[in-house]
Amino acid sequence: MRRLSLSLLLACACNDPSPGSVQIAGTGAPLTLSPAALTELPATEILYKDHTYTGVRLRDVLAHANLGADQPLTATGADGHAKDLDPATLQRDDAIVAYAVDDMLLRADEGPLHLVVAGSPDLSIKRLARLDVGGAPAAAGTAAR
Repeated sequence: MRRLSLSLLLACACNDPSPGSVQIAGTGAPLTLSPAALTELPATEILYKDHTYTGVRLRDVLAHANLGADQPLTATGADGHAKDLDPATLQRDDAIVAYAVDDMLLRADEGPLHLVVAGSPDLSIKRLARLDVGGAPAAAGTAAR
């Protein structure tokens, strides 16, 4: 029931798939996934900073985009902050693209999508906008949000 209600909220909040979506680029044509589209993938929950985040494992998002999790990835937020993640991080169960926290949509300052790496908070990216697989490293001086 909870997943259905989150799906309905996201569908209503995200009629246009581009705002708040994440663009995934790799070897082929880029793929854009809206928060509502992510709810169609297998969901998982993780505990992070005393909150329960709901989303899709990062490796599952990459598989959906027909990309492997065996290359480095650069995750970039809407504010331009970026972090590089190694292949081992991409495989972790606690690395997710979250679309909800505590059964509610993410707040505007955190989402609509948030890359959460619970065991490595310095790798988390708020307002996730782009995932570049095998791309250039993040620019010097960038920080996690």
